[in-house]
Amino acid sequence: HAWTETSPVSGDTTYSLIDANLGRRPARPERAGRIVLLTSGTTGTPKGARRGGSTDIASLAAMLDRIPWRAGESTVIAAPIFHAWGFGQVAISATMTCTMIMRRRFDPEAALDLVREHEATGLAVVPVMLERIMDLPDEVLDTHPMPSLRFATASGSRMRTDALVAFLDRFGDVVYNSYNATEAGLISTATPEDLRVAPDTAGRPLTGTSVRILDDDDRELPTGEIGRIVVANNSGFDGYTTADTKAFSDGHMVSGDVGRIDENGRLFVVGRDDEMIVSGGENVYPLEVEQVIGVLDEVHEVVVIGVDDEKFGQRLAAYVVRAPQTLIGADQIRQHVKEQLAGFKVPRDVHFLDELPRNATGKILKRDLQSATPERKVS
Repeated sequence: HAWTETSPVSGDTTYSLIDANLGRRPARPERAGRIVLLTSGTTGTPKGARRGGSTDIASLAAMLDRIPWRAGESTVIAAPIFHAWGFGQVAISATMTCTMIMRRRFDPEAALDLVREHEATGLAVVPVMLERIMDLPDEVLDTHPMPSLRFATASGSRMRTDALVAFLDRFGDVVYNSYNATEAGLISTATPEDLRVAPDTAGRPLTGTSVRILDDDDRELPTGEIGRIVVANNSGFDGYTTADTKAFSDGHMVSGDVGRIDENGRLFVVGRDDEMIVSGGENVYPLEVEQVIGVLDEVHEVVVIGVDDEKFGQRLAAYVVRAPQTLIGADQIRQHVKEQLAGFKVPRDVHFLDELPRNATGKILKRDLQSATPERKVS
């Protein structure tokens, strides 16, 4: 038992094992350990990704070159450690002999308290956690400074740019936003300098990692064009527990994501390959529409998906969480999109929700949107 709400418990606990083995050194294992990490399962059933006993020191060195970890310091790990990102933060902390501070459940104000109380230099989160911190009232944030914080490292999903910029403005240029995959490990990291220029970037590929943008025929696309993201590095996985694996192109793993690389070498992830919406023969990437709707002051969060349509094959549906104490209607949202984008990119359906359905790592469960509880009406 590592943790329990009831006491006492039968059998071993982490504390009893520590007490019984103080001063002892474990025997060297006969073989390297192996790990199975679950994918997020945002669009289907999670898969088990087999990870071998990697000795890829180069990838670790490349990551440390980008994010300012220091040995022997303290890190608050708020990201759930059953997921690849949180688990990776534990692995790095252990490698760097860092003290890890965790809490059973995430609370934004408590996370700030932990950083200050333990003088932590690092904070590991998933993007929705950073967003929840910045959703705290200003008077709460004013009383919770984090002077010891040198880096806040985030990954796992797209981050609201307004929350990111607000965090940088309040706590300093300390956010490092990474793009990774359970099957490929860490792929790219955006430094604070990158995020100040382009808040929605996934940064530049790590040293030793090759990222290409390909079309549907596996031809590399020019700078700025959107296509399939493929990755090659030394930290790839050993296949799924189902014996399946990812597709490859010229030694590069097909990530399943779609994106582009700008003239400065920065990667931008547009979305998932299987999320592209084909409406009346026109291709639409939901992120483009989400970004247009998301700039409205009355919109707190938005996600766009494709739903079946007898006439057009698919039509766009937007699911919107209004900002607190604001009111905006579906017609206003559609008109705003129409003024910015082509007509076929205007959502035919606009639904209002109290909150978006998410999994434990903060990723939006798009498969659950159509059955999500609509916003409560206030008379």
